[in-house]
Amino acid sequence: MTILDEPVDSLALPTRMLTAVGRLGVVTVGDLARRHPAGLLLERNLGRTTVKETRVVLERALGMRWEDVAADFADDEEVASVSLSPATLGWEGLAVVLPAEIKARKPSEAPLPPRLVSFAEARGIASVGELLGIPYKELLAAPNLGRRTIVDATNALVKLRDALAEMGIPRATEWKRLFLASVGAMALRERMVVSQRAGLVGPAPTLAELGESLGVSRERVRQIEASAIEDLRSSSAWTARLADVLVAVRGGPIERLDALVEDGAPVITDAELDAGPFAFLLEMVMEGKAGHVVARGAVDYFAVFTETELEKKVVRLERAAQTLVFPFEREQLAARLAGATGSDANEVVALLKLVSEGLRFEGGLVVGYVEARGDEVEAFLRAAGRPMRVTDVAAACGRGHWPESVVWLERGLVTLPELVPDFYVWQKRLGPLVASVMAEHGARQWATAELLPHVALAADLPEWMTAYSLGSLLRDVPEVRYLGRNVVALADSEATTREHIDDTMANELVKAGGPMLEHELRARVSARRGVTDLGWNMMRMRKPFVLFEDGTVGLLPRDVPGGDTAIVATADAIAAWLDQREEGVQVADTRAFVQSRGEPAASWDMRMLRSVLRHDGRFRLAIGGGLGLATWGETRTKTQREVLEELLDAGEGRVRVADVVAALPTASGEPTTRVKVGMLANQLGARLAGQFVVRMDESGVPSLRAVPAEDRAWVEKVPEKAAAVFGRLLVAPRSAEQLVMALSRWTRDMRAQAVGAVDDEQVVRLAEKAKAMLAVAAEQPGTPWAKAARAGVEYLVCIDDGESDLVVGGLDDDEAVLAAVGDGVPVGRNIGGAP
Repeated sequence: MTILDEPVDSLALPTRMLTAVGRLGVVTVGDLARRHPAGLLLERNLGRTTVKETRVVLERALGMRWEDVAADFADDEEVASVSLSPATLGWEGLAVVLPAEIKARKPSEAPLPPRLVSFAEARGIASVGELLGIPYKELLAAPNLGRRTIVDATNALVKLRDALAEMGIPRATEWKRLFLASVGAMALRERMVVSQRAGLVGPAPTLAELGESLGVSRERVRQIEASAIEDLRSSSAWTARLADVLVAVRGGPIERLDALVEDGAPVITDAELDAGPFAFLLEMVMEGKAGHVVARGAVDYFAVFTETELEKKVVRLERAAQTLVFPFEREQLAARLAGATGSDANEVVALLKLVSEGLRFEGGLVVGYVEARGDEVEAFLRAAGRPMRVTDVAAACGRGHWPESVVWLERGLVTLPELVPDFYVWQKRLGPLVASVMAEHGARQWATAELLPHVALAADLPEWMTAYSLGSLLRDVPEVRYLGRNVVALADSEATTREHIDDTMANELVKAGGPMLEHELRARVSARRGVTDLGWNMMRMRKPFVLFEDGTVGLLPRDVPGGDTAIVATADAIAAWLDQREEGVQVADTRAFVQSRGEPAASWDMRMLRSVLRHDGRFRLAIGGGLGLATWGETRTKTQREVLEELLDAGEGRVRVADVVAALPTASGEPTTRVKVGMLANQLGARLAGQFVVRMDESGVPSLRAVPAEDRAWVEKVPEKAAAVFGRLLVAPRSAEQLVMALSRWTRDMRAQAVGAVDDEQVVRLAEKAKAMLAVAAEQPGTPWAKAARAGVEYLVCIDDGESDLVVGGLDDDEAVLAAVGDGVPVGRNIGGAP
C-alpha cells in the first residue's frame, strides 16, 4: 500500500478540510491529491488559509508539489470540464486546467503579455507548459514582471481555453471563412495591408507597391504586416487546430493543391484565386507548421517541404535516376531511388510523379532516363533568341536544376553560349589569362567579382562580360577549377570545395585566441578566399562576430567580458528598461544605463554593446545610434536627418556646422565629421557654406531665409538676376587674403580669353576695383560692409554667376554687383575703377 492509498483522515488536516472531504466523498490521500487546490477554493467553508495549511501537510506526506500530483491524475477531458474563474484559479492552477494543445504552444504563439514573452525567451523556455512550471513567487521576483502581468496572462490563457472549447475542431474547407473573419476584425490600416498582401482582394502587391499606394515606406508596410500577423496568430484560436486538420487532409508529404478534398469537398475551390491567400495563411500565419504551397511548372502543390527543399530533393532524385543501371522491374524503382539517395521510401513514392517525366518505360520495365528539363530549357532559350529572366524560364519549363550549358549574364538573367557574341572565343582567351592573374596575385580561391577588375586591365572585355558571365565562362576551361557560386581556383590547387567566408573568419579568430584587428583578419581570410567589400561588411555584422571600438573583431561569447551570463543579464535589463520607458534611447543614455549596472558590462564599449544587441532579436538599432525594441517596429528615437531638419527650421534655413556636430546622435557616441554633415545636408536639399549648413531653394541656391537678416539689405541692392548667387556667397565668403589670390588667377585667366567675347579693358577695370574693395575690407574685417565686399568679389571671380562671364556682355552683371556694394563704402574712402 502506498501513501496514496492511506485513509485521508490519517493526515493531520485542518478541521474545515476534514469536514469538507467527508462531504465531497474523498476517502484516500490519493482522492485528495487529485483534487486541485484551486478547485477546492470553490467549495463551501474552504478558504485560502485552510487550503494553505492542507498543502503543507499533504506535500510533506507526498514529497512533491500538490499541483504536480493533480496534473498526473488529470487528462484533457477532465481539464476541459473544469470551469474556474481566473481570479479563483490563479497562476498555480493553470497547469491543470489548460489543455495540452495550449501548453504545447511557444510563448510567442500564445496571447501572453510582451513582458512575459520576453522573460520566456530570455530563459530559453520553449512552451507555455514549461512557463507554467515556474512558481508564481519566482515570476513575481523577476525583473519587470509584476502582479498585473501575471494576472493578464492568466486571464488571456483561460479565455483562449474557453474559445477553443467553444469552437471545436475546424474543417479544412472552412480555412478561407476563418481567415477572412480574422482579417475583418482587424483595425482599418492592418486590414488593408493584410488583405492586399494575402491576395484576398486581387493580385498581391509587393511591399514597395503597397507602400507607394498608402503613402508610406516599404519598411513601414512590412512592420504593419508583421505586427498584424503576430496579433492574428496569438489571438485566433483556430489556426493551430486548422494546421493539424490540413496535415491530415494532405495525408502524405505532397499533394496537388487542386486535389485536396475533405469528405468529398474540395479544400481549394478556385486554385487561381485561392492559391495565394492559402499560401499566405500557411507561411505567414501558421509559419509553415501545416506545410507550404510550392510550384512545379504551372502546377501548385501542398507539401511538407519548402520550395527550396523540394527542389533539392527532386534534383537529387533526378541525378540518382541517371546513375541507375537499366533495365529493371518497375516495382523496384522507388526502392532503388531510395537506396541511391538515402531517402525515405514513402517520400520517394510521393515524389516520383515529379521526376517520372524523364524516365522511360517499356511494359513493366524501366529502361532509361533522360534529362527532360535541361533539353526543354535549352530549347526555350534558343527559341527566344535573347537573354531571358529566370522567372520567365521557370514559368515555361518548370523549376528544377539548371543545365550546365546555361550562361548567367547577371543575377536572374540567362541565355545560351551561342547567343552571346564570341563566347567561345573569349573562353579560350580568358582561361590562361585568369590563371596567370590568380597565380600572380595569390593562388587562393577567387570570386569572379574580384577577378573581373584584374582581367579588365589586361583585356578589352566585351560589354556582356560581368562577374556572372565570367563565372559561366570559366566552368569549362582547363586552367581553372570552378567551385560553384562564381568562385574559382587554379586547376592544380588542392581546393575541391568552396571556402565559406563566415567559417573562415571564425576559424581564424579561434586560432588567434582573441580579437583581431579587422584589416588583419580580412587579410588572413583573403589569403584563402577572396571577399568583396559588400560581402565583408555583411559577414562581420553576423553572429557570432562582435565589433569593438579599437577596430578589432572578436567572437561571441568568448571575447565579451562576462561571457554568456553577462550578455543575457545585460540584454534582459536593457529590454526591461526600454519596455518601461516606452521610448527609445540614444547612445549617451544607453552608455549611462549599462555603466550603472557595474562590471563586467560597465567596461563594454558601445560598438561591442551594439554588436551584442544586434544579434538579439528583441532589439532594433538605428544607424544614428538609436536603440529600441523590435516589437515597436521602430526605435522611437530621432534620426540624424530629423535632428538636422529641426535645427534648420529653428535657424530659418541656416545653422552652424559646429552646432550640428554637437546635436547629431551617432552609433559610437563620438562627434560626427564635417564630411558626414555635408552628406546628410544633401539629403535635405541643403549644403555646406563655410561654417554653416544652408538650406537651398528649388533652384539649387540658398533660400533668402538662409541669409542672415542683417545681410538681406545687401541682397536687395544687387540686380535681381544676381541676387540668388550673391545671397549664397554672402553666407560665408572667403577672407580678403584668399580672395586676393583668387582675383589674381581670375584676372590672368580672363585676359587670356580676351579674343572677342571678353572685353579686356572691362576685366582690368573690374579687377582694380575689386582689389581696392578688398584692401578696405581687410582693414575692417568685422563690419557688414566688409563681408558684402568680399561677397561681391566672390561673385566676380565666379565664372557662372548671374550669367556666363565668357559671353558678350557677360561681365555686366559683375560690374553692377561691385557698383552696388561699392556705393556702400564707409564715408571718406574712395573706391573707383581703373586709375
